[in-house]
Amino acid sequence: MKYLAAVDLSEASLLALDALRAFAGQEGGDVTLLHVVDLDLYTAGGSVPGIMEFAKERLAQESERLAGCGLHVTAVRVEQGDSTQTILRVAAEENAELVIMTSLGKGVRTGRLFGSTAERVASSGKLPVLIERVGIAAGDGSCCRMSERSPFERTLIAVDLEHDPAAVIGFVKTLPGLGAMRVVHVVRDAAQLDEAQALLDQFAPTGVEAESTALVGLPAEKIVADAAGWGASAIALSPCAHGALHRALWGSVARHVALKAECSVLFVPPTS
Repeated sequence: MKYLAAVDLSEASLLALDALRAFAGQEGGDVTLLHVVDLDLYTAGGSVPGIMEFAKERLAQESERLAGCGLHVTAVRVEQGDSTQTILRVAAEENAELVIMTSLGKGVRTGRLFGSTAERVASSGKLPVLIERVGIAAGDGSCCRMSERSPFERTLIAVDLEHDPAAVIGFVKTLPGLGAMRVVHVVRDAAQLDEAQALLDQFAPTGVEAESTALVGLPAEKIVADAAGWGASAIALSPCAHGALHRALWGSVARHVALKAECSVLFVPPTS
């Protein structure tokens, strides 16, 4: 698989590479490392050429670390421009199959997570995006991953039976480091449960440890609560149908899950 790891060189963003090693290190894969110098967001000062040279040197160091874990870094790119558009452009140019980024956990992410580059990339609907959850260590205040395990060790897949659940389920099954899977669909009326469960069973994954269940309630709240109760390491979902994550739709279930989930979140366009 081909991965694009987009980092801003902060401590939190570089943890995306730790997540990559956790799920892809044993099976390998091609990696593009990308840092975008977005002058509209950059506040540290310094000359642009100097900033870009520093970024290249820093990414070269990370490239060596990834190579030591069995991953093949095919490109190290430092680009100047709008962060979101540049990430999407480079992903297309490098034929990336999964973009990996990080976000800070609850209590420290206000104004930094969604409403940020991560939100805009995920809501573009161009390709799958893994948002790896990052927290702040209680002791020294350093950034750390919420879990050392593979994000895909226990993956809860939230599906909408009115559209095609096979797309997101099929993509998740291709991921390295995949362990147990739980496929969930939420209905608002208990009278719909039996029918929903029967439909859900038709999409139950085979060849892996898997289960499926229909739940009753508000979709976003039920998805987050069920993921926590099951001990999910990631939630995978397709935020809307027909291959486009429209901003208006993003503001409902997908955004709630992204903001409230304690685990990582994988967004898979329905056409993936």
